[in-house]
Amino acid sequence: MNQKRIANHDRLLELGWAAIDTGNYEKAFTLSNVVLESDPDCAEAYNLSGNVLAILGHHGKAIEAFDKAVERRPDYAEAYYFRGLSHQELKAYREATRDYTQAIRTGFDVAEVYNARGASHAYCGNDQAAIRDFSMAIKLKPDFAMAWFNRGITHARLDQDSVNAMADIIRAGNLGCEPAKALLNKYGSN
Repeated sequence: MNQKRIANHDRLLELGWAAIDTGNYEKAFTLSNVVLESDPDCAEAYNLSGNVLAILGHHGKAIEAFDKAVERRPDYAEAYYFRGLSHQELKAYREATRDYTQAIRTGFDVAEVYNARGASHAYCGNDQAAIRDFSMAIKLKPDFAMAWFNRGITHARLDQDSVNAMADIIRAGNLGCEPAKALLNKYGSN
């Protein structure tokens, strides 16, 4: 493919992501399809399409788009992450965990991935692995309120009287996590 066409595709994909940011999902989906019409092997266009479908709640179709993205680019970390989110929405937690792990292995070593994988571990009852992942998310992003909250809830599941659980939930509340604030208000611990 020539450089001019690649630059045009990059621009169309950039416009597609901007359309998502403004809530114009139809435009984003159309732009991904325009790119795919001229380059049916464009992993980035499948990733964009999958994101639109996921936002609209069509997680099964989103997973199909992410599958095509990672088939074309096996190192496409973001597509693994987004596919994991769709698996998680469908309560396919083991598949989600595998996708998050693959995202980390292929270079998407960010707090959000660890937090999501921790949640999948927690849903599967693997609380120790969940706590490790939430802790890594906090290490990578110390002000990540939802990771503090998730770790606190997981600690509480293991031990209802846990000092660690309460400390994490208070920290989450102080960082602005609304579920933590609501929980603290409910039990008068604010």
